[in-house]
Amino acid sequence: MAKGRKTAIIGAGPAGCVAAYEATRSGRKVVLFEKEKAVGGRTLTHRSGGHVLDTGAGFFTNFYPRLERYNRELGLERDVVRLSRQNVLISGDQVAPLALGSPLSFFRFPLVGASDKLRMIAVTLARMRFRGIDLADPASLGRLDTGSIAEDARKFLGENVYHYLVRPGIEPFWYFSCEDVSRSLYIGLQARAADAVFFTYNSGMDSFCRRLAEPLEVRTGSGVTSIVEKGRRFHVNFSGKGESFDEIILATTANVALRLSANMSDSVVSENQKAFLKSQTYAANVMASYRLPRGLLDDSDTRIPCGAGENPVAAITVNSDKRKSQTDEDLISIYLRGDEAIRLLKSSKKDAFAGARQLAEMVDSRLAGLPLQPFFLKQRGNAIPVHAVGRYLRAATFLQRQSGPVVFAGDYLANATVEGAIYSAQSAVAALVRG
Repeated sequence: MAKGRKTAIIGAGPAGCVAAYEATRSGRKVVLFEKEKAVGGRTLTHRSGGHVLDTGAGFFTNFYPRLERYNRELGLERDVVRLSRQNVLISGDQVAPLALGSPLSFFRFPLVGASDKLRMIAVTLARMRFRGIDLADPASLGRLDTGSIAEDARKFLGENVYHYLVRPGIEPFWYFSCEDVSRSLYIGLQARAADAVFFTYNSGMDSFCRRLAEPLEVRTGSGVTSIVEKGRRFHVNFSGKGESFDEIILATTANVALRLSANMSDSVVSENQKAFLKSQTYAANVMASYRLPRGLLDDSDTRIPCGAGENPVAAITVNSDKRKSQTDEDLISIYLRGDEAIRLLKSSKKDAFAGARQLAEMVDSRLAGLPLQPFFLKQRGNAIPVHAVGRYLRAATFLQRQSGPVVFAGDYLANATVEGAIYSAQSAVAALVRG
């Protein structure tokens, strides 16, 4: 049945590239559309002046079994490098190193008292019983989708641990607030914390998408403006051109998926599906990267502000912590979240670079006076989907009920990780195969 069917995949991030790869393997003729000039989506890597800079997702872990299988299949294993997860948490004038997975570092951590640390250990050990949760499957995560991260942490660990250990472990990497997100993600991560290992690709995080896309027909720089339903086929309009397809996989953010499917008939995309897409919210992020002479900073640890109140600076990282550049320069990147990120979304590059640096200097005094030269800026209004309480259960239902000829993929349907994007893509292709 699939032989000869022509399928358009809209969006070339991990979800789109996996969907295109798997749809091709099922016998479909696939065309992959991407508005940017390169594949990668939120794993896109910027390469310039000998630097390799990840502009979105920057790492993956040893509990991403689907990604691990693709790495083997695609010959990417030799490009995988292990990361050091040495962080430095900053609260006012206090600077506190904390290495994930190091008991000694944890016990020496000065911002949390001994009794709170013992409680943290007890709760973490108890939650190892949840190691069987599939962090990419919303149906599996739905078992615990009954409250927010903030509610859970305050109940079982207390206010101090929440602000000095839990929030710094979540918000700098996903940009959303622990007050707004289901505890499912947090508990699943907590269950894996003891033996978590982090990796990246030496040639850049978008290597995964680039390798998947190699055998595919890819139309980069081709932004899809509309999709018109014509009988049993769909006319895709892109960059002043048009082409007809039998099937569509919308592997975009939820808001773009809603815009492109809004005028489709209820028999193709139901009102319930459209309501789900419309209700999805996102966290914003601004990343400002600067060049500086190598060696001016005495370490390359990730620096994270912590403590009560909003922290507009999510993290400050030095690129050499991940991979060495081919120049005598380092890159330092400042990641903003919350209201300050939203404020700078539409700022000029000059104002965004200046604003990010000003905020970062309030967190990390080392930056004052350094000869930072603007290098790269990324402003994302829809950076990370917010998995609100009850969202995993709704996403599981959405995936179970979707069927061709129009299906959806994206991390908002699973989890805001590469593994979640993969799961959603595999689910979308399976729905097409079922018919």
